[in-house]
Amino acid sequence: EAAAYLFAGEDEFFVPYLDAILKPHVNDDRILLWDLCNEPFNSAWCDASRNLILGWLGRVRDRAKELGVTAPIGVGSVPGMDSIRMLEPLSDVITSHPYFMWNGGMDGSQQFENFVDEAIAFGKSVGKPMLATETGWGAMDDKKRSEVLAVELGALAKRGVGFVVQLLHHTRVADGHRPEYGPISGAGYMAFVEKDGSLRPYHDVFNTF
Repeated sequence: EAAAYLFAGEDEFFVPYLDAILKPHVNDDRILLWDLCNEPFNSAWCDASRNLILGWLGRVRDRAKELGVTAPIGVGSVPGMDSIRMLEPLSDVITSHPYFMWNGGMDGSQQFENFVDEAIAFGKSVGKPMLATETGWGAMDDKKRSEVLAVELGALAKRGVGFVVQLLHHTRVADGHRPEYGPISGAGYMAFVEKDGSLRPYHDVFNTF
């Protein structure tokens, strides 16, 4: 109960923040979708933590609706159905991050395609469309990364799912650079454009989709 109270106390800071961001753009037709949070369960390891986060997200969503935002609302989810199902009640659009994690436990491209099909079917069952607001799992090898993209973008395009790739340009933030610029996670290198502005080898594969 004490933890729940303290977490709810964050609203004292978040409500003014939301008001400052949302009020000027309530009817801004340049905004296609409001993303409440990115992968909110990444650091939640138990039901109690997840429930606290869901409660907070619910209050954030309620405030957005109270202010009268016209663009739909979503919550970016990791590529897992448990997370997608938990976040669905807060979302007008199912905003999944369908990554073909070829080096992270996903057993072949068919498992990835099965996940995409399951996510789409779930969205249809609750009357909500699906948008891939992140996709493009990385690799240090340029050709391997292009093959991963072909699996992901091919599956999404075939099913008529819109997508945003992760990420466009070299950056020192996570997964956006080569080893000389910092540590590399299991997601590898995700950029399409190198530091010097050149297109990463094989990455014109994007134009196929």
